[in-house]
Amino acid sequence: MIPVAFDLRDPTRSGIARVAQSLARAFAQRTDTDRRFDLTICGPLDQLQQLGAAGWSTRDIRFIDWPGGRYSAESQVAWRSVRQRVGDALWYFPHWDVPWYSLPERYVVTVFDLILVNVPGATTPMRRAVAARWIRRAVNGASRVVVAADHAASELAAFAPASASKIRKVPAGVDATFFEQAPALPPEIQAFADAGPFMLSVGNRKRHKNLSIGVDVLTRVPGVRWIVVGEAFSEWSEVERRANEAGVASRMLVLGQQPDGVLRALYRAAACVFFPSRAEGYGLPVIEAIAAGTPVVCSNAGSLPEVAGDCATLCDPDDVAGFAKAVERAIAQPRQTDPCLARVRAMTWSASAERLAAVLAEVA
Repeated sequence: MIPVAFDLRDPTRSGIARVAQSLARAFAQRTDTDRRFDLTICGPLDQLQQLGAAGWSTRDIRFIDWPGGRYSAESQVAWRSVRQRVGDALWYFPHWDVPWYSLPERYVVTVFDLILVNVPGATTPMRRAVAARWIRRAVNGASRVVVAADHAASELAAFAPASASKIRKVPAGVDATFFEQAPALPPEIQAFADAGPFMLSVGNRKRHKNLSIGVDVLTRVPGVRWIVVGEAFSEWSEVERRANEAGVASRMLVLGQQPDGVLRALYRAAACVFFPSRAEGYGLPVIEAIAAGTPVVCSNAGSLPEVAGDCATLCDPDDVAGFAKAVERAIAQPRQTDPCLARVRAMTWSASAERLAAVLAEVA
């Protein structure tokens, strides 16, 4: 039996958290039949309880409280106690924010992207320097390094050449519920959706997401509206300022993070998903949108061409006219084709968990 400890410090707050939660659930479920692994999940017990984590497997899974979330001093302080309670185990960290103190001898870490290091303006010079050091420490000490896409693998190998031989690919999945009929939208969102076709953007509102170009699309495509879902960052105020100056702010509905049911309903109701990011390690909203049958208009940056394949319209991140024309076509076109639906239907979380299990077994 291989003891495995799964870091789930932040199971809900961002796209990386959604991937980590889905992968942890799928891995726990596969332990029902694969008896090689003895699983411990470490994270904030109150959030794990709300997620129903105790029911993820018919086997007994051990849960250990690890409060504080990602990048926090609290989680770093708690690490020593958490590690002692877990005992000897092969650790899996779903992000590069590994503990600073006394890393395990054997661990696997996922690095989705190097945006903080490679993308100008993504963060401050001080934070970039800290992130670069943190990522190098994480990958240099790891037994294996997991990426979700080939683009991320090539970036990581260039950034930390010593890690190249340790890189393994574990693509993210899409939950089966995104293929199903969605629940009704909340009334205030439904009222906006009923007023005309809208494009939908999902993800944190950071600068590299390139959301300011959405304002330009609104000015060029009469009647189209825009719903933006995700955590706000300081850069978003510039997008709002431009929208007000252009007179299109009334055609925007800006929401924070939404429950999966609301997100599924938004995907279904949207004329297209608009994802103009300048850098992306994967792009989970792209495959979720395809699963929902919704046309996708996205940039050709980072891993997006690999993830989207032939199932999206790709534009240069600075091509305003191209994005506007693509949105117009998406409004007029039917839903996603059967080959695209079949392609993402094969991208299950159970398949992702199988790939991760193979990596962990290789290390063990």
